[in-house]
Amino acid sequence: MPQLADWCAVYLLHESDEIRLAASDAADERLGAVMRDLVRRLMYRLDQSHGVGTVIRTGRSELARQVPDAVLRGLANDKVSLEELRKAPATTGIVVPLPARGRTLGALTLTRADGPPYSASELEFAEDLARRAALAVDNALRYAFERDAAATLQRSLLPRDLPATSTVRTAARYLPGASGTEIGGDWYDLIDLGDGRLGLVVGDVMGRGIPAAAVMGQVRTALRAYAYDGHEPADLLRRLDRVVQALGEVQLTTCIYGVFDPASRSGCAGLPGSPRARRTSCATRCCGHLAATATTTTRRCWRSP
Repeated sequence: MPQLADWCAVYLLHESDEIRLAASDAADERLGAVMRDLVRRLMYRLDQSHGVGTVIRTGRSELARQVPDAVLRGLANDKVSLEELRKAPATTGIVVPLPARGRTLGALTLTRADGPPYSASELEFAEDLARRAALAVDNALRYAFERDAAATLQRSLLPRDLPATSTVRTAARYLPGASGTEIGGDWYDLIDLGDGRLGLVVGDVMGRGIPAAAVMGQVRTALRAYAYDGHEPADLLRRLDRVVQALGEVQLTTCIYGVFDPASRSGCAGLPGSPRARRTSCATRCCGHLAATATTTTRRCWRSP
């Protein structure tokens, strides 16, 4: 097929109805440099009568077999003169919306520095191309939004500062187990129990993203409440298991909770049962409860030399 465009650009609509250039390309470097410099100085608004702003506002394409002077006058501002726009290497152009899931994300522009005017069939091709591109852009934006939201939620649930005493120095480091698993239901905690003892927690809600982080937040809050009430590790995990059951979630949740007493240099921890016991528990409870259940939780105590 003949060359579609000498210059193309993608504009996206941001918050406060701001229209920004997201990407651009040109048939050659010289033309690209000229057009990018020009576009950077232009201001696109939704209330404009022609061009990018109008297409985004109305969702209807525009085809200019020859770029009219009215369009150029609407684009001129204190940074770009009308005369400079008239000399721009763009004699014919197409502006099509980027529609996705019931809304217009932005617009795609195609222009030719020379050559035949755009035809109706080329406009139809550009509209189909824009629809496909818009779905890809929307998927990327949704993924970025959900990832940022999950990361914010997870960070808000992890301790910012660890409690410290005159006899104990504390430190923690959170690292993902594999690439691409940074956001999920993993958590750790260190709880000042108020009598010199410290509660230590490491847990994981299976899954990624906002759902896993949200369940983790509920489990973490319940665990802290039981810890402040003074429940010993094994009893705390039994109670926590009932909380997870009540949530009705299907994610497997694992957790280890221990209490350390610096004065006696000793501690106790509630530990999950054997892997076989955990598999049996998960199979009978649809993977919805703590692996450290009432029937498999064991108590382990130690004393430092």
